[in-house]
Amino acid sequence: MLTVTLLPACNELKFRDHDELVFTVPNDRARVVLPVRLQWRAHALVSNQRYAVLIDRAVPSPGHQISDPDQGVVITSSTSVTLDQMAIRGGVPKRDRDRHDIALVIIDGAGRRVGEHAAYRELRVVRDLAGTSR
Repeated sequence: MLTVTLLPACNELKFRDHDELVFTVPNDRARVVLPVRLQWRAHALVSNQRYAVLIDRAVPSPGHQISDPDQGVVITSSTSVTLDQMAIRGGVPKRDRDRHDIALVIIDGAGRRVGEHAAYRELRVVRDLAGTSR
């Protein structure tokens, strides 16, 4: 015997896409001078949500806490942030010391990551011989 279940038409399904994130500035793999402004496009946040910009940090799974604002995390409710400093990375080949991985995720009021969606950028900081961004 074959049983068939009828479902409502797909056009009646409603998906929430408030967590869609897209970096707009700078371009991926851009060579940048500090300070650098990061901008993104996103659908409106739900009450109590904010953005977390992660610099050279692993992106935690949804539901996990994002903390240590002084350790490569910038939290904001704006769709842009200016990074004044980016440390020269240690423990990597010389050619990668000024390469930085940037990730953008949404967090809730308690600092836990919301949803799966994230935006990513790789940036290279251009510095002079003294090690300062030019």
